[in-house]
Amino acid sequence: MGLFVAMAAVRDVAVRDVATAVEAWCSDRFVVCSDATGSDVESSNRIDVMEPVDGWTVVALPGYFIPYEEIATHLSAELGAVASAVAVSDSDCWQQVSLDSGRIVDRFATDARYLVSDLEPLSVVAPRWEGDPQAVATLLGCDARDVARHYKRNRRSRTFDDWGFVALWATEGITYPEPSATIGVTLALGDDWASVLHRVMRR
Repeated sequence: MGLFVAMAAVRDVAVRDVATAVEAWCSDRFVVCSDATGSDVESSNRIDVMEPVDGWTVVALPGYFIPYEEIATHLSAELGAVASAVAVSDSDCWQQVSLDSGRIVDRFATDARYLVSDLEPLSVVAPRWEGDPQAVATLLGCDARDVARHYKRNRRSRTFDDWGFVALWATEGITYPEPSATIGVTLALGDDWASVLHRVMRR
């Protein structure tokens, strides 16, 4: 089995405020989500809101959490914050979405072929996920050349690394949460969260 990751990072927002916004997003979609801080919750049914590092609060979602972009957009809009969302799909492709107050500033995917659907062919999807290093640099205050280097290096046609987003995040000032990282709030999802979201997203 390949790697599955789904995470969001929000800048300059308190842990409890981020957790409350996550709970609100889930509630609006009929997903059971409750504070379970300190409890032993299976990784497939938990969301961990980490203590901030260098101003960034990382939200670790279940690995198979498909609407990672949607929840990150909600957090960014609701909290009026800059945010980044990343996802790895079965070690085949990873994506990053950069946001500012709910507005998508940039999207990048290592291989847009994995994001096509019956409704949107590659010719439509690929330009959307091409990535704009300068836009990311302007938003986050990092070096556009460093962002461009990570974008270029991790394309499938080059030296793709399914963990390459960690180095990209580091360039942007975001620290990937290691197992020893401090969890601020743990949220427990209902066992049926995936099926509920699937039904809601199909409407």
